[in-house]
Amino acid sequence: MAAALTISLTPAYAQHSGGRGGSGGHSSGTEHTDSGHEGGKGGKGGQGGSGMGRGGGGGSQSLRDIFHDMESSATSDDHGSGSKGGSAVSRGKKDSGGTKGSASTTKKGSSTAGKKGKTTPKAAEEEDSDRPAWAGTSGRDGKPGRGNTASGTKRGDIFGDMYVLLRDANGVPILKEITLADGTKIWVVQPVDASGAVLALDAEGKLIDASLAIPVELGRLNVGRSPLTVLSSQYEDVLKSINAADSVTVDASGRLLLTTAGVVSSIDSPLANLALYVELLNKGTITGVTDPNKFPTSLSYLVDGQLTSLDMTSAASFLAAASDKAGTLTIDKVVDMNTILGITGTLNDTNPTTNLTYVDYSSFSYDRASVYGSTTVTVLVKTVNPDGTTVYVPSTVNVYETLFNSTNDTTTNVDGFAQAADDARAVIEYVHDNAIPGT
Repeated sequence: MAAALTISLTPAYAQHSGGRGGSGGHSSGTEHTDSGHEGGKGGKGGQGGSGMGRGGGGGSQSLRDIFHDMESSATSDDHGSGSKGGSAVSRGKKDSGGTKGSASTTKKGSSTAGKKGKTTPKAAEEEDSDRPAWAGTSGRDGKPGRGNTASGTKRGDIFGDMYVLLRDANGVPILKEITLADGTKIWVVQPVDASGAVLALDAEGKLIDASLAIPVELGRLNVGRSPLTVLSSQYEDVLKSINAADSVTVDASGRLLLTTAGVVSSIDSPLANLALYVELLNKGTITGVTDPNKFPTSLSYLVDGQLTSLDMTSAASFLAAASDKAGTLTIDKVVDMNTILGITGTLNDTNPTTNLTYVDYSSFSYDRASVYGSTTVTVLVKTVNPDGTTVYVPSTVNVYETLFNSTNDTTTNVDGFAQAADDARAVIEYVHDNAIPGT
């Protein structure tokens, strides 16, 4: 795992085959296979709870506010739709069945946002508990949770084609100022190659050889391109489940576990976890919880109204639960998703023509041993009998020892956050791939 990025006009890091390279500790562009994927567990991280740049998230709209605005709008439509003669007027709301696509149509290396195209869910998608709750089911009168067509936030203005970019320690793109032939100044992102070297741009800020750039693949996280109204409806559903539960805890990866009338269930829906991620980073708390006491002391930070380093560790787990189990969560993927989701930050890049903000990770640190040192899971373990036959035996194993080979990782800033998320993702993948049937 690379050291934190440094603010510099030299290559800050590179990403190769899903790994993270860096300017300190490892050769830039090296593929990392020692741990690969595992991540921050809520309720344990040894971080000190220092403020992360925002208090209770003031200035960021809660997903609950968006949901309530939808309800108010729908109610207003219902009461104001009649004709003079008292007969009902058919409004014929249009449903949208797909999420926004990930394909970008901007010129490579430019500072202009990628155009959003429509995609539809694949019919043959894996039918398991981690399947995305795709937006767009038809409904009546545009009620919340139905097929909303309007985007809830302006997507970023500085994606280019979502390549691996030169970034500072917080993941903020380091821009290049270019003066065009007519005197106009523009600011463009700087893609890097597999070795971490900044790729050459022409006089208009376009990549000279785009084949050397490394694309950022969002995979299942592309569902985040759905309107924020979709996420707000998901958040409302999660909140109802939390408020109906008798107690709340977390599983080995940091996903929420709810106990209701003696039955334990996990919040494993990718879209629901993405909604929790947005709410926690924007507001610093899981808003709308009617009884905070159902959260144990070790998780009280999730409902205390302040965004701390512990909240960030849980947010990393929520992002992991929303991503592909077999993917890799990288710095570029994390920062690009924050912009797509409209996460409100306190940092700006150097482009005076945009209003993009970025999350300040400067107070965040991740220590794998602190998070996973005592974490255990019960899974099937391959065992060879004395007679040479192979069986799979249900066994309780230590995650830190079995999955991470007792190799610690202490990382800070956005690099630490990406590692925390990637570690959590690996725990989810490990438990999923070795699950005991019927559990």
